[in-house]
Amino acid sequence: MAHEETFLSYTEAQGKAYAADRPRYSPELFKTIIDHHTSTGGQLDTVVDVGCGTGQATRDLASYFYTLVGLDPSEGMINTARSSSEFVTSPIRFKVSAAEVLGADIEPPITDGSVDLLTAATAAHWFDMERFWSSAARVLKPGGTVALWARTGMSIDPIMTPNGAAVKAAVDEAVGELEPYMNLGNKLSRDLYIDLLKRL
Repeated sequence: MAHEETFLSYTEAQGKAYAADRPRYSPELFKTIIDHHTSTGGQLDTVVDVGCGTGQATRDLASYFYTLVGLDPSEGMINTARSSSEFVTSPIRFKVSAAEVLGADIEPPITDGSVDLLTAATAAHWFDMERFWSSAARVLKPGGTVALWARTGMSIDPIMTPNGAAVKAAVDEAVGELEPYMNLGNKLSRDLYIDLLKRL
C-alpha cells in the first residue's frame, strides 16, 4: 500500500501555494464522467470527491450536483478549500476524512446508500484500495459510479518535437535514474493507474 505523508502534513499556507500552481482538469473530462454516469442510470443528487485536496475538482463538479462533499485526510488542505474565496458561496461541504472510511467519521456522516458519484482526481494512488472499495460499496446508491483518474506525466512526441528522439531518450533516461527514489503512489499515478487494481 502506498502511504502519503507530504500532503497530509500540509498547512493552510502550503495548501494555498499548492492550489495556485496546480493545473486544472479539462471540462471535457467532467462532461465525459457525467455522461457515462447518467447513461447508466446514475442520478445527480450527491457527489463525494475523495482526496479532494484544495477542492479544485470538487468545484468543477458543482454545476452538476445538488449536494457536494469534498473529503481529504489533510486538515491543511481542507482548511484551504474552506477558506478559498471560490468556495464562499458554494454549497460544498469540505470535511477531514480518509478515503478508507468515506465520511463515516464526520458530522453528519455520509450515510449508507446516499452517494450517486464518488470521484478521486489524481488521489487514488494513496488509498488503501481494499478498504476504499468496501466503503464505496457502503455509501454508493444502486447504479452509482466511481470515477478515479490521474493525469499523465510528461510525454515527448519523438516525431513532432524538434530533435524529438534525442529529447525522448534523455527524458526516459532521467526518469529511469529517478525510479529507485519514487514511491509506489507516484509510480501508480505516472502509469495512469494501470496497476491500481493489482493492489487489492
